[in-house]
Amino acid sequence: MGFFRTLYRETRDILGLKPPSENDAQRAERVCDEVKGDLGGKKSRRGDDWVLVAQVGDRSVEICFEVAGGRALMTIASELGDGPHFKLLVDSSDSIPPGRSRRSVGTALYLDAPDEGTLDTFETMWKALPTGTRGNLSSQIQKSSATFVFSGTTFNFVPEVAVFTTPGARSQIRGQAQLFARLVAEMEDAWQAL
Repeated sequence: MGFFRTLYRETRDILGLKPPSENDAQRAERVCDEVKGDLGGKKSRRGDDWVLVAQVGDRSVEICFEVAGGRALMTIASELGDGPHFKLLVDSSDSIPPGRSRRSVGTALYLDAPDEGTLDTFETMWKALPTGTRGNLSSQIQKSSATFVFSGTTFNFVPEVAVFTTPGARSQIRGQAQLFARLVAEMEDAWQAL
């Protein structure tokens, strides 16, 4: 159904007419279909949300098109096995949650860990990344006010900024999926050398 909705929207746009209104669920499905058209993969429903599982390069990428928040959450498969956990986030507040430690690695960009020893490990992992990888990762996280977590078997990108309402949602999500697949490969190469 999303394909026909996209075709209808694009036809109206070509004719100079206003596109039809959409609710959040229809918008999530349409953007999922558009990204599926670019990346391929399999689309399915998970509760109210739409999920696209695609192969980007040599990586399995799962993109959850969240209806309620208008966000695209990404999970990228890791080849490291059960490695160390790693968490990088954007936080403009001065408060640190109880039981957490943070260390700044950029403007409003922090490594987050349960204790100082783990934080030292995270900082070593961060510094082991190539400069371009750190820059691209920082840029994407800051633009999306996101959290980037390596949980041992997957890398998770959780943005706070809604993306479906923007005109370039399709290309932005596709570009992020391709970029994160490449960044994850670079991160794994750097971390295997530790």
